[in-house]
Amino acid sequence: MRVTRALTYLSLAATLAACSGQHLRTEPDPMHDSGTLTWDSGPLDRDFQKERVALDDRHRREGESPKADESRDQMIARHAMETKDLQARYDRGKALHSQSLPATAL
Repeated sequence: MRVTRALTYLSLAATLAACSGQHLRTEPDPMHDSGTLTWDSGPLDRDFQKERVALDDRHRREGESPKADESRDQMIARHAMETKDLQARYDRGKALHSQSLPATAL
């Protein structure tokens, strides 16, 4: 009987010690952190800027020497569509918190 009672008290003391120790933590518990998570959009922004500069440069070159089989209106419409697609990819990447631009939708 004494052994059973001693084990009961020992179990109770161990349980209390284990449970009360959680409240004494000095660093945050990642499983119960109520803080706000932040997303670094820098890699996506840099990827977008790189693609935007390349697209604008290509559009400028094509404007200076247009394709023989494409009218000026067709070229302007294609450039607008490509610019709109790039912006849509960037917006989709931001919504998904991507690190790089998603694939083209065209």
